[in-house]
Amino acid sequence: MKKISILILMASLAIACGGNKNAAVTDYGAVLTEMTEKIKSINAELKAAKDAKAAAKGIENFAAFISEMKGKKDVLDKKYPEFAKEMPAELKGKNEELDKAGKELAQSGIMEVMKKYATAPEMQEAMKKLQASAASMASSAPSDPKAK
Repeated sequence: MKKISILILMASLAIACGGNKNAAVTDYGAVLTEMTEKIKSINAELKAAKDAKAAAKGIENFAAFISEMKGKKDVLDKKYPEFAKEMPAELKGKNEELDKAGKELAQSGIMEVMKKYATAPEMQEAMKKLQASAASMASSAPSDPKAK
């Protein structure tokens, strides 16, 4: 009887832990997908910018989005503390999509508007906001399992 109770307890713990990981993968995956889509949208906005004011608005939208995503990530990190520092390996594909979208944003959207409008006062203010948001997000980013 004692062995059966221990086996039931172990099975229950395995199911609970697996369920928590599945929920974490789903929740983090949704945030990664949202981030990827929003970054693509902001990139399109920046590419379409016809003047410094429109470019600055795109940069400010990105800065606000980074702050919003940091808030969502913080909620998930509290809900799933075991995944706060290391992203589940199952999210590798979504993380790679996010990285690709981020690189494209940096190389085409942001760099292009900076080449055209870097000296405009509204762009300088927008870039300060972006730098502050990015620094805040970087301080709480999970590590990538492939980087180890």
